[in-house]
Amino acid sequence: MEIQPVVTHRKEFTFIGFSTVIRHEEGSTKCPEFWNEQYSKRFGRLLRTMKPETPEEHAVFDNKIGQYAVCRCLKSEGRDEFEYMICGEYMGGAVPNGMKLLTIPESDWAEFRCKGALSNTLQELYTAAYGVWLKDHPEYQGLGIDIESYSPGNPADPDYEFSLILPVKKAAETTK
Repeated sequence: MEIQPVVTHRKEFTFIGFSTVIRHEEGSTKCPEFWNEQYSKRFGRLLRTMKPETPEEHAVFDNKIGQYAVCRCLKSEGRDEFEYMICGEYMGGAVPNGMKLLTIPESDWAEFRCKGALSNTLQELYTAAYGVWLKDHPEYQGLGIDIESYSPGNPADPDYEFSLILPVKKAAETTK
């Protein structure tokens, strides 16, 4: 997979959503399980009716929770785990119990756009971004955060479009 990201600058940005902690070696199974669990508990009825009834459903609806998933590495805390968050852009308002906010600092964003069935292509995209592009561009350092951005549509469709976004800083900026 050959990819070339679009690099843009973004001011501080806050997500709202549901999170869990997952061991790195279990990510490929635990992330989809978390999606299935959250869908059945929090999204299913709302997506069928499009009529939020509870404060939690209003937050899901108003902030488009499910448009993004964020992985935040916890190695800096001495853990071989990551926080996985199903989220949306926080538009303000109440943060219902069971939800949390996560602020991404001002940074450059390297956005790797892709087309293909999500389950078949996402790992390839991660490998290309980290194993090739980031290694070939030592002027950038990752912030330990990955953002998956999903478009509307069927993620199993071979023409499904999604992105992997790596918030990065120029290497000189990280040593200041």
